[in-house]
Amino acid sequence: MLLNSFKILKDRQKRFGWNNRRKSQQEKISVIVPVYNESKNISDCIESIRKQTYTNFEIIIVDDCSTDGSLAICEEISKKDARIALLAHDKNMGIANTRNTGLEAATGEYIMFVDGDDTLEKGTLEIMKRSCDVNKADICICDIAYLYDGNIRKKSKYANGESEIITGKEFDMCYFLYPDTIKENISVWNKLYSASLFKEIRFPDVKNYSDEYTVFKLTNSSEIVTYIHEALYNYRVSTKKGEDKTFTNDKYSIFDAYMCRLKFYEEKAQYDMMWYTFKRCMYWLYEYKNMAKAAGCYDKKYTKKYTKDIKNFYSANKSKFEITSRDRKQIALFITSFTLYCKIKDLQG
Repeated sequence: MLLNSFKILKDRQKRFGWNNRRKSQQEKISVIVPVYNESKNISDCIESIRKQTYTNFEIIIVDDCSTDGSLAICEEISKKDARIALLAHDKNMGIANTRNTGLEAATGEYIMFVDGDDTLEKGTLEIMKRSCDVNKADICICDIAYLYDGNIRKKSKYANGESEIITGKEFDMCYFLYPDTIKENISVWNKLYSASLFKEIRFPDVKNYSDEYTVFKLTNSSEIVTYIHEALYNYRVSTKKGEDKTFTNDKYSIFDAYMCRLKFYEEKAQYDMMWYTFKRCMYWLYEYKNMAKAAGCYDKKYTKKYTKDIKNFYSANKSKFEITSRDRKQIALFITSFTLYCKIKDLQG
């Protein structure tokens, strides 16, 4: 499958004069690896980066006060390669702050994040960096291979070897139009970024959904984004924290991230994106109520809080929504009585 991407890129290199491989490796890539209790997988993760065909990189490992011996393993690994820098928190600070620590230490012109239990295909950095060079893109995105127990590998269904060149806003729109690609869209780790994008952006200090708060700001502000439909990033599902499908009320915190989106689009005067986000808020608040009831943990205070937040936002911005009268009636029902809104949604199936 990798040959398909190389063929696409090779054709573009001929058109744009990118034939000098040494020139393409002049810019350093900072690969940031946050680690917390990844003793079983961290060696494979780092080795997959060390063996990249693109060699001008630094690996910044940030251990977030692991308790399973991960730090000792990372110390041994760091001795093997001068390109590895090892940092360690003296207390657990969470994934967002761990990534921020890596960003502060990064010296490369490009940034990539790799979780400590994931791996990269051998040509990942070279393919993605060349795609940025050839297309003068701020971000390159690749598809994902999902690794399950027993190393069962399932590729993203869109990993067909083709490439796309789109604007950042167009990619941002995919979050709403293609719900089956949300993982590829919102995750921070299957993307190569120009380091300049992080000049004023950091991950917020939140317990959950820090990617949801951050990635759309990076993509939306990028003039050109390339999307390589190759499964270059191997995402290990079975060991992920927060992958438990059991609903808990902690998951309502995603609505804080949605409200962050709404305010961002309001400031950017991107009212179409604001409307898509607003619809998502209404739909998922209804869905979360049903999931909470099914899990036996429904608490009205969560729906009350976020219906109030949504109502206040709409009241302050309703003149900016270019929507149909039917949409406005739906919003009016949602704001007037969330309970009645849910009952009608139930009847509609």
